[in-house]
Amino acid sequence: MYIMKKMLLAFLLFIGFALLGLAPTARAQEYILEVGDRISVTFWQDPTLNTEATIDADGKIALPVIGQMTSAGLTISQLSAKIAEKMSLFNPRVTQALVRVLEYGSKRLYITGAVQMPGPKTFERMPNV
Repeated sequence: MYIMKKMLLAFLLFIGFALLGLAPTARAQEYILEVGDRISVTFWQDPTLNTEATIDADGKIALPVIGQMTSAGLTISQLSAKIAEKMSLFNPRVTQALVRVLEYGSKRLYITGAVQMPGPKTFERMPNV
């Protein structure tokens, strides 16, 4: 019985460490916003504030109520926290903001030639071509 318990414990530890190795490293690889990126900002506590914005040449976005704010150079989670903090000053019910990248403006390729869908295509990371 004692040997079975040790084997079970060893197995569970092995599985636990194996799963830790598979855990995503999102923080290390989180996308950094750049000029030209188009984003959506969603406030689940007040959907009337939801909006879309494009990061301008100065690295800023314009949001209703908040106004201009620097966003280029920030990660998505940093910008989400910054927007939620500023919005909560105007509307205390708003405590969270969800930022999503709709279009990666700085990483754009133009597809031409005899293809089905020519034109600009955007990518989070530039593919090898």
